[in-house]
Amino acid sequence: MAFIDLLGEIPHLEATEPLPSASNARPNGLLAYGGSLDSNYLLSALRSGIYPLSMPDKPTSWWSPCPRGVFFIKDVKISSRRRRKLAALEFETTINKHFSQVVSSCAECGERRLKQWMSNKLQKSYVDLAEAELALSYECHHEGFLVGGIFGVHVTNK
Repeated sequence: MAFIDLLGEIPHLEATEPLPSASNARPNGLLAYGGSLDSNYLLSALRSGIYPLSMPDKPTSWWSPCPRGVFFIKDVKISSRRRRKLAALEFETTINKHFSQVVSSCAECGERRLKQWMSNKLQKSYVDLAEAELALSYECHHEGFLVGGIFGVHVTNK
């Protein structure tokens, strides 16, 4: 089964079928539908510059946008006024203490999001990668509550 868009057929992959090369992505970055969400498949995709979008009750779509957005923490500039305000708040930061909570919080619907964008299967695969020490999270707590976090996957070979 394949999906059709204005540019033609988009591959629909079986669970054991490998993803196509990222160079085959559409101009908007869409590459394929289907495939698997197990942690090994996910890691292989991420290492190839391919990212999943897996909403509940929808087929997983695989994307490889060009150019892709990259967030370099070392390049973040925080104004001195903002830095003073942040310093006045008492935040506690942790690493990998609440990985699954960070992932599930990222997947939740926000005020501006109509639907959950990350299925439970995809969340589990990220947690599996963290348990294999291939993913990590940075968490921020205020007054004992998780108030922020970010997670990522090691895409180079360990």
